[in-house]
This record gives sequence, C-alpha cells and structure tokens, in this order.
Amino acid sequence: MPASMRREPGDSKNEAVKSDDSRSDRQSNSNGVQFMSTIPFGIIAMLMGSVAVQVAGVFLMPLNKGFTAPLPTIGTILCFGTGVFLLSRSLHSGANLSIALPLVSAAIPLCAIFVGIFAFGDPASFARVAVLVAACVAIAVASYL
Repeated sequence: MPASMRREPGDSKNEAVKSDDSRSDRQSNSNGVQFMSTIPFGIIAMLMGSVAVQVAGVFLMPLNKGFTAPLPTIGTILCFGTGVFLLSRSLHSGANLSIALPLVSAAIPLCAIFVGIFAFGDPASFARVAVLVAACVAIAVASYL
C-alpha cells in the first residue's frame, strides 16, 4: 500500500497519513487555498499546457465535421487526450483538484469564446461576451471560496 494511503494507529477514519511529498509545506490562507507563489512552476506549466491543447482541440472541433474528416478528428482526439493527461499529471504532482479543475474548466470555455469569435466569425455582442466572461470568472472565483 502506498505511504500516502497508510493509516497510523489513532488516526480517524477520514484522515490519511500524509506522505513525504505532502502539501503541508506550502503556504495557504485561512481557507486552505494555496498562494500562487507557492505553487511550483511545473504544475502551473502543466495546467497552462492542458488549457492550451484543449483550446486547440476546441478549434479543431468544427473542422473535423462530426468526426468525419480524418486529420482534424485525430488532432481533436490527441489534443483533448493530451489536455486530460497534463491535468492528471498536475494533480499527481500536487495541484489541488478543487482549485485546478474549476480554473481549467473556466479557462477553456473562456478561450473557446474567443476562438469562435476570431477564428470562425461567431456573433459577438458586448452583452453576450460579458455574460459568458462573467460566468467563467464566477466559476474561477468560486474555486477560492
């Protein structure tokens, strides 16, 4: 059994013993949210890479014509697969799921809005963009509450 899963005598049912690579050495506020300066660059790079390749996958979705165009289809699958892989590796490296996933989940639609507007000519009224951006910001803010 991995060290992170072992329980010591006297531990409660819900508390796993922290492994050597625990997050206890990182600074956090009273809510347990890590400060950005304490998150290792590798984790930030993996999260940004995950967003970037998934946005590339979003760009390829209209081009794959419902998964009937072979090259864009392969590109779409590779992009989303790579994005999920990078997200998983960042979580394994110590990123908090409750922070990383909402941020990535807000960033991808936000970027997709701009891909749709600038690459595919989607209509972009100020009100539509403002509401979509506000929704994504609300998701990101909620991850810090």
